[in-house]
Amino acid sequence: MSPPTGSARCAARAACDDWAPYGTLIDDPKLSKTATRWAWAVPPGHHSVSESSTSMGGWTFGVPKNGENQEWAFEFIQMAGGKQWMQRSLERGNAPPRVSVLSEPTVAERFGWAPVLAATMKTAKLEPRNPIWPSMDLQPRGAISAVLLGQKTAKVALDGVASDWRRTLKRAGLNQVMPDTTIDCDIHPGVPDIKALLPYMSEFWRTSFVHRGIDGFDMMSYPLGAPITCRPDWRVAGERPGSSLEAMRTQALDRFGIGLAICNPLTGGQIAVSESMGAAICSAVNDWMIDKWLNKEPRLRASIVVPAQAPLLAVEEIERLVHDRRFVQVLLPAACEMMLGRSYYWRIYEAAVRHGLPIGIHAGSMYRYAPTSGGWPSHYLHDYVANSQLFEDQLLSLVSNGVFVKFPALKFVFIESGVSWLPSFIWRAIKTWRGVRAEVPWVNRSPADIIRSHIRVTTQPFDAPDQEAVERIVEQIDCDEMLLFSSDYPHWQFEGDAVTPPGLSGSLLQRIRVDNPLATYPRLKETVS
Repeated sequence: MSPPTGSARCAARAACDDWAPYGTLIDDPKLSKTATRWAWAVPPGHHSVSESSTSMGGWTFGVPKNGENQEWAFEFIQMAGGKQWMQRSLERGNAPPRVSVLSEPTVAERFGWAPVLAATMKTAKLEPRNPIWPSMDLQPRGAISAVLLGQKTAKVALDGVASDWRRTLKRAGLNQVMPDTTIDCDIHPGVPDIKALLPYMSEFWRTSFVHRGIDGFDMMSYPLGAPITCRPDWRVAGERPGSSLEAMRTQALDRFGIGLAICNPLTGGQIAVSESMGAAICSAVNDWMIDKWLNKEPRLRASIVVPAQAPLLAVEEIERLVHDRRFVQVLLPAACEMMLGRSYYWRIYEAAVRHGLPIGIHAGSMYRYAPTSGGWPSHYLHDYVANSQLFEDQLLSLVSNGVFVKFPALKFVFIESGVSWLPSFIWRAIKTWRGVRAEVPWVNRSPADIIRSHIRVTTQPFDAPDQEAVERIVEQIDCDEMLLFSSDYPHWQFEGDAVTPPGLSGSLLQRIRVDNPLATYPRLKETVS
C-alpha cells in the first residue's frame, strides 16, 4: 500500500499476506480508508510447484459408496462446482477455485486480486486443512484491535499472538520442529539466587539456607558482572544475565531462527564442597527449569544438572528426572575433584548410557585446584583462557583411562571449550600414543578415531581470527560430525548476528545446525517431524 502521489517526501509502503477475498473489503471505498491504494502480487516462488511458497486449502465434496441418492449428490456437485455457481460465490465474498471464473475480464476489473489468485493457483501446493487453523486465524484479531486502540504496542501484541499460537500448536500436538530448523546446543537461563530456589527444596534445606543466611551461590567461573557473562546489548540493569524468558525469545530464539535450544544452567550447586548441599541445589535448579522455562516455552530442552562431587547422588538425580524427555543430556563442570577419566565418575556415565544421554562438559571449575598447570592466575582473563588447556587435559584423561572402551555408546559434548585447539591436540595425541601405547593397551585404536567418534564440540567460542583460519581448522579436524551449533546466549562471544563463524560451507552448516545435534541427542528426534 502506498499513499497518494506527493503526500510525503518518502512514500511509506506496507505489504501483507492475506486471504484473497479480504481484498474486496479493504479495496471498497465504503468500508476502507485505504481503498484504491492497493496493488496485488503473487507470492515469491510461484513459477514452479517445486519453488512455490503458496499453499492452497479448501473443502472437498464426497459421495459415500453405499449412500442413497448418489445421482442427486453428483448432480449437486456439478451444480456447486459449475461456472454460474462459482460466479455467485464470488459475488458473496468467496474465492472460487475456478481459474476460468477468476480470469474473466469483468471479474478482473471489479476484483483486482482475482487474476493474481488465478496465477497463484497454477503452482500452489495443496495443503490439508487442519481444524485448529480457524482458531489461530482469530487470535491476531484481538491483538490488531488492541494496537489500533492504543492499548498495546505492536511488538507486545504480536509477541502475545506468537505465544498463543505456540500454546495452540502444543495442545494440538503440532509443535514439532521442522527438520531444517536450527538447534542451539548451548543457551544459558540465568539461575536465580537461593531465595528464588527455596520453593523447590525440602523443608530441611529451606530452613537451613534461611537460618544460615546463605543467599547467593553463583558459579564463579562466570562472575555476574564480567563482560564475558553477558553481551552489553543483552544486559538489563538490575537483572541477572539470561534471567528473562521473554528476552531470550527476542534476543536469541526468534532472532537466530532457533527451533530447539538446550538450556545449560550454571549453578554453584555443582561446585559446593558439601555433597548434600550441592545435590539439594542441583535438584532445585532442575525443578525450577521445568517450572519457569520448559513448561513455558516449547522450544526449550535442558541438561540434568548433577552434583559431580557426589556421583551416587548424581545418579539419583538422573534417575529422578530421566522420565521427562525434555532433559536431553547430563551436565558436569569441566574441572571437578578428579580427572573425568577416573572410574570414580563411571557410575554417572553408566546411568547416562543406560538412558541414551550424552554427557555435557561445560567450561567452569570447582576450584579444588589451580586452574592452570603452573598455579593460580592473577586475573580472570587468564582463568578463562586456561579453559582450553583444561579441556585438553580432560579429553586425554577420558581416552587414556579407557572410558570409551568401557562405554562404547557414550558421547561427550564439550561446551564452550573453543575449537581451534583441537587440530594440534589430535596430532600430538596420535604422535605420543604411537610411542607409549604399551602403557595403555586398552586404547587399541588411534586417539583421533576415538575423539572423532565420541567427542562433540559446540561452535561458540570458535576462537579463530578470520575465515581463512576457520576453513583451515575445519579441514584439519577432518570430521564433519564433531561440530554442534551454539549461540552461548547470553555470553559475549560474537557481535551482531554473526552467530556462526565465517567460512563454513552450506552443507557443513546444515550438519552443524541440524544433523549433528539430532545425531548427538537422541531425544531431540522425538519432537522433530
